[in-house]
Amino acid sequence: MSDTTKNTPAADAVGSRLDRGVGRQAPKRATLCAPIQWPRADPAALAAFDPRTKYCTMNCGPHLEDPRPAAERKLLCRDCVEDWNR
Repeated sequence: MSDTTKNTPAADAVGSRLDRGVGRQAPKRATLCAPIQWPRADPAALAAFDPRTKYCTMNCGPHLEDPRPAAERKLLCRDCVEDWNR
């Protein structure tokens, strides 16, 4: 029986204990050809915007790679409508 804990060719095929991560690993995402260009809001308009004045009709959430905060997404969203109950 071979000892695979030392740096041997058999251990290289499997990977040493130090090379493998501990716990559940997130799958690596394939990168797209071109990164998504997220539209950004004017900082002055974002500072004056109250997110409670718009109602989300699409129940939309952030994309995994979206760097914008929720208020900025709601300001720029064309599906979010003015909240008339406010």
